[in-house]
Amino acid sequence: MREKASRGGYNIPHFWNFNVMIFVDYLKKIFHSVDWILFWSVIFLAFAGLITMNSFADDDLFFNRQIIWILVSTIVMIVASTIDWRFLRKTEVVTALYFLAFASLFLLFFFGSTFKGARSWFDLGFFAFQPVLA
Repeated sequence: MREKASRGGYNIPHFWNFNVMIFVDYLKKIFHSVDWILFWSVIFLAFAGLITMNSFADDDLFFNRQIIWILVSTIVMIVASTIDWRFLRKTEVVTALYFLAFASLFLLFFFGSTFKGARSWFDLGFFAFQPVLA
């Protein structure tokens, strides 16, 4: 039987690739950076809302959509928790984001579509975007 190789403090079999260790380190970073109290509080509230929604409505369409959006938002939360947001402290980044938001609002005067009396949407055909909420 072959001995296990020791690379960087990990005892891994010789047939494993070095990328496995990188993946393990990445998973440790993800699980270390998530605020678990916030995570489980949000999951609890989301499922309490699902139970309430399911007890009031007979239609499963909204229930299924809500489950999909809970899963999508959970993935986004985990990915966002791995980003080091300290780059926003730089004045150049904040200024660029401000001018991007201002330009998108200014372009609504020329290219915006009116929905329910408000000219606040960009209608791209298959997708509508409201920059006021972004």
